[in-house]
Amino acid sequence: MSDIKQRTLSIYEYLKELRDNDTVLQYADWFAFIVSLFPVPGLQQAGAIASKIADDRSISVRFSEIRTQIEDTNKRVTEIEDDIERLGAIANTVASVTDLQSQIEQFIKEVMSELERDDSEFVMDTSNWSIQAIINQMIDVDWVAISAKHHSQNILKQTKIQAKRTHLVADDHSINIIDGTDFSDGPGTVKMQGMGQTGHVSVTGNAVAFHGEGALIFGARPETVVGNCPSCNHRIEIEKHKLAGYSSITCPNCGFVSRFEIT
Repeated sequence: MSDIKQRTLSIYEYLKELRDNDTVLQYADWFAFIVSLFPVPGLQQAGAIASKIADDRSISVRFSEIRTQIEDTNKRVTEIEDDIERLGAIANTVASVTDLQSQIEQFIKEVMSELERDDSEFVMDTSNWSIQAIINQMIDVDWVAISAKHHSQNILKQTKIQAKRTHLVADDHSINIIDGTDFSDGPGTVKMQGMGQTGHVSVTGNAVAFHGEGALIFGARPETVVGNCPSCNHRIEIEKHKLAGYSSITCPNCGFVSRFEIT
């Protein structure tokens, strides 16, 4: 499965859990598709953009127009009952029509322009035995707050953060995993490779400040899931966050597809 498809499905699952915006909940498949095309790293930011599209009158009208044009281009989209299958049909329709692609690109620019007028802040808050990951992304804001609480984990991997200050929090048996990530405030840059972080730590472009029992742990790795293929007994090990949105896995050795459940 491609990275963009995995990203879209993860966003869809996240939006289906939002209970404070009926419009986003009703059209979660449509919002998941459009938001997956935005250059934002985390699920919470994807949810914020979906809410912005739903709540801003002019943006919402334009979004509805694009949705209608996609439906007019491919009538089958309106006939599909399964959300996941409809997501695929929407993506395939847009991929085959250049005009739709151009309209969506312009729509994204308009929404991003509106977002830039808001407060420049990035917040990633993970709790209750959950995992969130930011991989190969660029975050450029004034302030960053990344928090993991109650047996949770955040993963920052191959990411560049441009901010005046980044505050990292990991409490109650939680951890932030930081690998190949740069923290820059303009003049300087702090690089972290294979680090785990607990407690409270602040990072700027030229300093790392430890608050209370804040700490950095060398050699930390993301939590992994290990198992053997029930068909060929091949050992399979994968980072747990990569399984988000999936219910089955394909053995790389024999191709056998097996279902799984993570508790």
